[in-house]
Amino acid sequence: LLLYLNKETFMGTRGARLATTVRAARAANTRIVLVHENDEALGGGPFSWHFSSTPADLISDGLFSELAIEFFEFPHREVSLALAARALGAKPLNSREQICF
Repeated sequence: LLLYLNKETFMGTRGARLATTVRAARAANTRIVLVHENDEALGGGPFSWHFSSTPADLISDGLFSELAIEFFEFPHREVSLALAARALGAKPLNSREQICF
């Protein structure tokens, strides 16, 4: 499961539904890959936001025990996307370690 974290992630009705989905995924031992948006134009900001907006039970259950992949602004966005792809199982196309999207 890819969990995209920005300032809206767990907010409002949609956020409550997402929290329910994340709880179910964790209960089923589904791997969750966290990506944290840094671009303010896309709702990004400091990771510390998520400790006040994420439901407490998800935090105490270890949702943030794995490091989140930082999604940076361009031109570094491509590296962020490649790291996320690799975390989700993408394999290199050749020996130069290029990622296939």
